[in-house]
Amino acid sequence: MTTEFTQDNRRYFDDLAAKYDFPPWMQEISARITTYLQEQLVFLGLSEGATDGGVSLLDYACGTGLVSRALGPYVDSIQALDLSANMVARYKDLAASSSLASVKGAIARVGNILTDELANEELHGFSIAAICAALHHVENPALAISKLAGRLRTEGVLLAIDFVEDGVAQYDSPAEHTIHKHGFSRDEMKGMMDDTGLVDFEWREMPGKVALMMDNDHPIFRTVFLARAVRKSI
Repeated sequence: MTTEFTQDNRRYFDDLAAKYDFPPWMQEISARITTYLQEQLVFLGLSEGATDGGVSLLDYACGTGLVSRALGPYVDSIQALDLSANMVARYKDLAASSSLASVKGAIARVGNILTDELANEELHGFSIAAICAALHHVENPALAISKLAGRLRTEGVLLAIDFVEDGVAQYDSPAEHTIHKHGFSRDEMKGMMDDTGLVDFEWREMPGKVALMMDNDHPIFRTVFLARAVRKSI
């Protein structure tokens, strides 16, 4: 069942989609995360060389496609999902103009992995499943991690990209009503991934803080982390 909190997220990101990519501060954050991800290919179980033709990515809470574009050169196929229909539409527009075959051919759709609406067989067996800057918006993060883990093939990698917990209970931000919690600790992420049966947990923090300019007079400085773990058996 879709909750009112989830509906608030859907409405907020539907309204934001058309202008999401345009603020310079957002472009800078996207560029930094893209560069950092592409520096962490071994950490993510990917390689710079030719793939075997079967490397697949599930980009969950895909937004306009940051993770798809960052990892597109290293995967063969992409399935993208988001709660927001307008974000999915924007994703498709950007993907259509991509020079990367995996991004141009990506299948993007509206969906909520926490419900049973996405039980399709085609949404299983991924090499990597990623959720970027969205887990803090999810009402039940542990359930989201479990559901994403269940979409992986054996030796598949679950990747969560989000903000390190900083102890702040609330920010002065127009997105505040869509945020479940303001970040995660290493132990918290490890616990959620361990609990769903994933192994080989690793955590890395992106050097330097990013500046969220939700209010130009009061930037919010946050540290971005990558947490990953591996599914060893189906």
